[in-house]
Amino acid sequence: MIKARTFRQEASGLFVPSAGRDAQRSAAIFDSLTGNVKSSVLFSTPTLPEDDSSAKTLHKALPAFCAAMVAAGWAVRYNKGVPRETQQGKGKQPGQNKRAGPVEGDIMMKKLLPFLCASALALSLTACAGTINNSTADTASNVTFTFTDSGVTAAGETDTGYEIDGTALTITSSGTYTVSGSCADGSIKVKKGTTGVTLVLDGLTLTSENTAAITCGKSSEVTILVSNGTENSLSDTEQNNDDNYPENENAENAVIKCKDGSTVTLCGDGELTITANGKNGIKSGATTDEDGEASLTIRDLTLNIDAPVNDAINAEQLLNVESGTLTIDAADDAIHCDLVLNIGADGTDGPTIDITNCCEGLEGAELNVCSGDITINASDDCLNAANSDLTDYDFTMTISGGAIDTYTSGGDGFDSNGDLTITGGTVIVWTDNTADNEPLDADGTITVSGGTVLAAGGSSGMGMNLEATQPCVIYGSD
Repeated sequence: MIKARTFRQEASGLFVPSAGRDAQRSAAIFDSLTGNVKSSVLFSTPTLPEDDSSAKTLHKALPAFCAAMVAAGWAVRYNKGVPRETQQGKGKQPGQNKRAGPVEGDIMMKKLLPFLCASALALSLTACAGTINNSTADTASNVTFTFTDSGVTAAGETDTGYEIDGTALTITSSGTYTVSGSCADGSIKVKKGTTGVTLVLDGLTLTSENTAAITCGKSSEVTILVSNGTENSLSDTEQNNDDNYPENENAENAVIKCKDGSTVTLCGDGELTITANGKNGIKSGATTDEDGEASLTIRDLTLNIDAPVNDAINAEQLLNVESGTLTIDAADDAIHCDLVLNIGADGTDGPTIDITNCCEGLEGAELNVCSGDITINASDDCLNAANSDLTDYDFTMTISGGAIDTYTSGGDGFDSNGDLTITGGTVIVWTDNTADNEPLDADGTITVSGGTVLAAGGSSGMGMNLEATQPCVIYGSD
């Protein structure tokens, strides 16, 4: 075993791609690499320009580092990063098993490391390019509503644009509506086709027994703004699930339900806790010809979701998690989108996402991680680019920035049904040593052209179609 101190002495020139904060982050990773040698590990770090004097240091450090590991009884092979087009045809052929052996010039390894830790590095992703609009809605309300167990009271400049039926509030026209109070069985609904609505949650505790606590109707445009400094709570009961309660015609299968064609933004500087006892925490619908384009955007707020039945967040069309602090415990998927899932955005710190328990962590047919600080503890795939309902689809997973620290007890670390591309960020992925699982797995090509990647675990060494365009070291025990 090589102690963490020896790692840094032998390889500081290799593992620290730049000075300052990034150097400290990279070095910190290797302080944590201690333990018995018994898994598979891929390590990859950015190349340096050949005309940079530090490049010579890098290339000299690699053999010294490898020699130190060999002396310790570890198997080592080194590749400076050979583009695929310069390699000779030992890659995976059509129809060949995706875990077939390594291609020439790629770096593979068998058997190594049990303990990994991560830190952060943010780069850009073309798919998420653009500037986040961090503006929030004007919180000066047209109408203020107060919920109690006996009803809803309204106060404000108008008595139109809404309907109250007991503890059920329906918004029928554009405006800013502030809601507060506490109710054991109530609901808020934005009527179909209503746009320009802002719901301000200002210390609201709301449970709905047989439907969603908040429903955004088809073709609606709604901003749900969690007021600064407030704590808010939304929940449902087991009756809000039409699979288990088919007689319940009001079931929406989510605490917050955003129907087909709705455009919903969940934002603000306050805290919102969602408890999904029925099925999902938040559900966003599909884009249709009749109802228009659908999307769900999450930014800024502190969002806690407990989903003991199904998914914490489930979208059908487009899901953008731009910023904020999310803590999630889910029985199934933590954050899922049938089509496009974007985490973070170009040039931003992105969200802080802590997924303490789930089956799968982040899942989308097109999964893009642009920035953020993400921790995942999963029983299946931590990141998954897939959708079993789509055929002949170009599934993609792209990591361009952020810090991702993941562990799975029974699945692949990162699993793409198409290509998997890493161009930046810091990626730490650990997969338990179980059959047919790998830390990095793709039906297409795995490309590592930037960032820092440590991928460890798996069943019997990594077999992948890997393109490495930067220096990589593969090491393991004999």
